[in-house]
Amino acid sequence: MLSVYSVVEIRMVRGEKGVAGCPARILARGVRYHERMPRLRLIPLIAGTLLAGAMAGPASGQEQDVARGSYPFFQRNLTIAVNAAVPGELQIVRARAARVDIAALASPGVASFALGGWRGDELVLTAAGAQRAVFIVTVPERVYVSVKAPGASRSLGAFTPIQTIQWGSEAEATPAARPSPPAPPVSPRADGYYPVYGASTVPTSVHIPSLAAVERIDVHMRGSSFRLAATRPLQVTAGQADPLVIALAGEPLDLRFELPADTRSFQIIANGDVVLSVRDGRVTRYCTPAIAQDLGADGVLVTLTPLRGRLDCGAETRQAATSR
Repeated sequence: MLSVYSVVEIRMVRGEKGVAGCPARILARGVRYHERMPRLRLIPLIAGTLLAGAMAGPASGQEQDVARGSYPFFQRNLTIAVNAAVPGELQIVRARAARVDIAALASPGVASFALGGWRGDELVLTAAGAQRAVFIVTVPERVYVSVKAPGASRSLGAFTPIQTIQWGSEAEATPAARPSPPAPPVSPRADGYYPVYGASTVPTSVHIPSLAAVERIDVHMRGSSFRLAATRPLQVTAGQADPLVIALAGEPLDLRFELPADTRSFQIIANGDVVLSVRDGRVTRYCTPAIAQDLGADGVLVTLTPLRGRLDCGAETRQAATSR
């Protein structure tokens, strides 16, 4: 096309004469050129349409039962709650993109999902009228994930590989690859708590990767030693007692920490946030929902009550009374 028009311009400038002042040969070429153009454009257009139709047919048949969605995600923590009364499976895949992708399939029936919560960090998966449900969720690799499924809870750190969580009859029929050794028999105390850990030295920090299985945390500043108790038997990773790591899974539970009244430095880190901090015998910061009580001679008691595995840790620093 460029060569034809360049010749036209050159010959017109040189003043060659023809019909109506234009070169006859160039005019004829222009007519033939314009006659060919619709044909040249029509062939690839028809071919592209036929190819798209051939590809769309099988693909649409494969995708008709799969519900898909994608949400931009910039939080550090994600809670996945499975609200399905049927057996199923959840696969969690990691990716670098800052978004959460979901593929849901119910057989038969309908599968759906939604992202909500206080900070847009709670993904709810559900299925209705189905005998089995399968969900595949792609999560940014730097995000901590807490999963709440029927009869199963799990906490996943950042950069973890593909994880598969099953529930229902399939999970019960699948034997564990490496069964855990039975825990030694432990009897609860009179208040219903099981002793978990105790030391004369207070760890400077306690790490709880996920609060998905935690309903309540009590921090009681009294006495002269450090103690940890829970409403069911629990194992912790102490190492040299600093930091103390509590990885939780299974049924919901309550935790109770007892600190010496003159504790110099202590903090609880959960879901990547400092949810409680103690400095020089004073609780200087705690997240909400929470209640702080000055019990007089019995010390100070702070109760944290996570809501759906989350505590609100805003910029405001909340202070409790000084322990006595």
